[in-house]
Amino acid sequence: MKKFRPSKEQIDILKRYVNDPKREIHSARYRLDGFADLVEKGKLPKTFLAFEVLDQISIGQEKKFSRDEYLGVVPDCFASETAEVPLFALNTLLNCWDDFIHSDPTKTSLEQSFGFAAPKPKSRPIQQMIDKLDKDRYLAQRVFILRIEAWFEGEKMKLVHAFATIAAEENVGPETVRKAWYAHRSYYKKFLQDMQLPMKKIG
Repeated sequence: MKKFRPSKEQIDILKRYVNDPKREIHSARYRLDGFADLVEKGKLPKTFLAFEVLDQISIGQEKKFSRDEYLGVVPDCFASETAEVPLFALNTLLNCWDDFIHSDPTKTSLEQSFGFAAPKPKSRPIQQMIDKLDKDRYLAQRVFILRIEAWFEGEKMKLVHAFATIAAEENVGPETVRKAWYAHRSYYKKFLQDMQLPMKKIG
């Protein structure tokens, strides 16, 4: 196969992305935007997204990101107005929320987790949906970075090879990786478009 050589500028852009210690800020925004889309489609309540936003802001404070950096993860539908929140209030609500999303819904409920009323009818824990979304995004990102690393070496890694490699490393099926990639590929395509990088060779 004929090798090609990416330019230094293109390599620098992608290396900054791979090595950026604050990349998780962008990942958090993407995650919350995904939840915002589910809210808009009626698959999640607005309150779920509100608590996830609070959770990300709390994580940002723990990791010493600036206020402006972590407010940048807030989806546009929530970001028009902001307010300072005492940590006591924030952490109390988040502890209740954490109890709720990790609980067996046959034994607890939102009301119980927050100190009120009776159990919910049988249903799957919402954490299962969160775990799937997070896992799929993680696998898609691994595909993207693996192909970037191949591109650094002047090669193009075929998607089928990337799927198989990551499947073996993560102990999942190649089809699981393939579905995750195609579910979230548009996010990485937009990144490549914004950076004016060769989408066909990398994405």
